[in-house]
Amino acid sequence: GGEEDLKPMAEEEEDELYELLPNGETSDVSSEAEEKSEMAECEDSNAASCQTEDTLNFQRSIIEDIRKHEFGIGVELNAESQKLMQTQQERLGRSLDRLSTELYSKDTHFVLELIQNADDNTYPSEAGVLPALAFVVENDCITILNNEMGFQEKNVRAICDVGRSTKGKHKYGYIGQKGIGFKSVFKVTDCPEIHSNGFHLRFDKTSGPMGYILPHWVEEEKPLDSQLEDIKQHRSDY
Repeated sequence: GGEEDLKPMAEEEEDELYELLPNGETSDVSSEAEEKSEMAECEDSNAASCQTEDTLNFQRSIIEDIRKHEFGIGVELNAESQKLMQTQQERLGRSLDRLSTELYSKDTHFVLELIQNADDNTYPSEAGVLPALAFVVENDCITILNNEMGFQEKNVRAICDVGRSTKGKHKYGYIGQKGIGFKSVFKVTDCPEIHSNGFHLRFDKTSGPMGYILPHWVEEEKPLDSQLEDIKQHRSDY
C-alpha cells in the first residue's frame, strides 16, 4: 500500500514542474524560474561590484590628481618649468622642515590632537547615532576608528597641504599651533595610513620633507576585528 500512495504524489509533483508548450515540447518551469533568479542575482552582484569599482576609481583619481598637479609627479616639463617646480618644492620643503621642528619641540600629543579632530568632525544625523572614537593598540600598530561621515575630496586635499584645514571650532589645535592636527601622528610613526569613504592613502616621511603631505594610494586595508565594524567609517593606522 505504501508504494501506491507514493505514485500519485510523484505524478502531482511532475505536473507542477512541467508544462506543455504549444509546439509540444516540455519546459522545466521550476528550472527556468531558478535560472532567472540566478541571473537577476548575478546582475545585482555585478552592478554592486561595478559601483564599488567606480567609486574606488574616483577616489584614486583624486589622489593621482594631487600627486600630479600639486607635486608634479608624472608631468613632463621643459627646463624652465622644471626649475620653477624645483624652486617651489624647495620652498615647501623648508615649511615642512619648520613643521617637523615644531612637532618635536612642542609638547604635542597626537592622542589629544586626534580627539580634538574627532570633536570637530561631522556625524550622521540619524536618531540614536552617537559619536564614537576607539583606539586599538597592538604591538606594531595603533588603529584609530571614528564613526564620522568620512572624508570628502576637500578633506583629502587639505591633509595633503600645510596650514590648510577644513575644521571649524578648533582652528589652532589644543597646543595653540595651527596646522599641527593630524600631522602630530608623525611623532609616533613614519608611515600613517588613512582609510575613509573609499579613500585609502598613506604618507611616508622617510622620503624627505615632502613625505609629510605627499599621498600614496594603498591597495589593501588591514583586516579589522568584527566587533569594531560599527565605528569603522573612518580609520587611521599608525
